[in-house]
Amino acid sequence: MKKILLSLVKFFDKEEYANDFINGNLRFNRLSYFKNLENDNDDTVRGDNNEGLFALLQPKGLKINLNVKTKEGDDFLQTEITESDLAGPVTMSLDYHNHFHVYCMYAIQVSDFEKYYDTEEQKAIVVKEVNEAMNEEIKLDDRCKAFGKYAVIVNRDKFIEAVKAYFEKEKIGISYKLVEYYDDTVFNGEFAKKDIIFSKQKKYDYQKEFRIAFNSQTKGDDARTINIGSMKDFSVKTSPDDIGNLIKIELKPE
Repeated sequence: MKKILLSLVKFFDKEEYANDFINGNLRFNRLSYFKNLENDNDDTVRGDNNEGLFALLQPKGLKINLNVKTKEGDDFLQTEITESDLAGPVTMSLDYHNHFHVYCMYAIQVSDFEKYYDTEEQKAIVVKEVNEAMNEEIKLDDRCKAFGKYAVIVNRDKFIEAVKAYFEKEKIGISYKLVEYYDDTVFNGEFAKKDIIFSKQKKYDYQKEFRIAFNSQTKGDDARTINIGSMKDFSVKTSPDDIGNLIKIELKPE
């Protein structure tokens, strides 16, 4: 079902970081940063060592032929790997994607409901159902509170406009979209090139992530901070617990 992006939220551990964000400073980490968070620091909230996969192959019926060159001469040792040798899916990634700069935010979003009615009585029932469903969707999952005790809500359009203006001025191409979550127990095959940076396992879907990504044409593990200008006129600093009190949806059809 298509999702409608309403607002964007950034979480912070410290208030000074929240204030820095409101002043327009955005820190873009490399994709490898999020992979290493889980590997090195056991941070399974922000970290994900399966970031940037270009292929995920299920074991059933899978055969992999390996040809390993020996130290002596031009001989190769041939090995066949089948599903009986595998404990789980085979994942593949390219070093190329590790060097992308990525900015991650929480997306307040609702489904694009399609409801039909024939009478005014049915209309009232449908409107009530949709309102309840949408307000349920925008509730913050408690697990997201691990991102930090400070939250900054920004106007979607003004934020994206400011980001685009910065990168257009710098003549750097960017991509941005909602992350799509896949079932890693079912998915089998390659991800579309344009979706590699924006795909994550279903277990992370509670994070409702929105990403901005760009390729600086450089390699490394360094972050890059940009400034898009003050966001004081279209942002609200609050706490994760108060997000639900600040945003309510009420559908009022004519």
